[in-house]
Amino acid sequence: MSMNVHKLIAGKNDHGRRVDRIVRKLFPDLPLSFVYKLIRQGKIKINGKKCKANTVISEHDELEVLENISTINTCINYNTSKNKYADCLGVLGNSSFKCIYDSDDILIINKPRGIEVHGANSIAEIVKHSLQTNNSLSFIPAPVHRLDKNTSGLLIIAKSLVGATRTSKALHDKTIQKHYLAVLEGTIETDITLEHFLERDKTRKITRVYKQHKENSHKAVLIIHPLLSNSKYTFAEIDLKTGFTHQIRAQCGAYNHPLAGDKKYGSILPIPYYFLHAWRLGNLDKIFTECPHEIRAQLTNEQIEYLEYYCNFTAKQLAILGIV
Repeated sequence: MSMNVHKLIAGKNDHGRRVDRIVRKLFPDLPLSFVYKLIRQGKIKINGKKCKANTVISEHDELEVLENISTINTCINYNTSKNKYADCLGVLGNSSFKCIYDSDDILIINKPRGIEVHGANSIAEIVKHSLQTNNSLSFIPAPVHRLDKNTSGLLIIAKSLVGATRTSKALHDKTIQKHYLAVLEGTIETDITLEHFLERDKTRKITRVYKQHKENSHKAVLIIHPLLSNSKYTFAEIDLKTGFTHQIRAQCGAYNHPLAGDKKYGSILPIPYYFLHAWRLGNLDKIFTECPHEIRAQLTNEQIEYLEYYCNFTAKQLAILGIV
């Protein structure tokens, strides 16, 4: 029977990972039980020698996979097959995906409104196939956090295992400071701290807000800093102290100052869509010393026109604030 031999070299992003987990990344359609069978039969080797499922790979190790061609060819993923997403290459260089910061470990882009971070036709799919390199068998570049489809602004993408690990930990530990710009209904003249307990209703895809703790709820905190206001709207900076799905939208709605145009959380003003922009990320130098302390995503011409047309906040006012 004809046999196919795949010889693959481990890169730095594979260092320290188990053989079985790397093989599952390479062949995502193979059942785990079949992967273990291949290892037991000696059809998966490291540097020409039999290995165990929990054998740890080092950079530059040679992973050798032997199996019937008809089986492997239907399972192997994009790392070692022709990239069917070749038309995605270079998309991140498009003006709609402005690169704000780039290093060996992370990429930070200014995400436009209207694009999903995860799922079909998303940023995750684009970076998966356009940033993938041949120096890793198992690591896939991906966003390390999420922004809603209609939220614009700074999005961190991990380009390496180190980038993914450090950034995820920093987000979990709240080391990274996150600041948003938003248009809220009504007039707010002084800083206000909102503290609520949030519960995600996955069935209705809405975040519920409570004043007191309830089972399955989590404490959420944010601070609203009004920058500009008139009789209908407040343009504010929001300092996000915690990070939950729809947190800003849900808490502002509960405060009776929903994002203008956000009908899901109580907006009644006739604006076609809400304005929420991930403006600043701080303390990045605490994760990677070569990073600047803070990175900003300035407003685009389209966003300035939105604020002028719908909210009567002028470009001159925005320029004085230093956000354009």
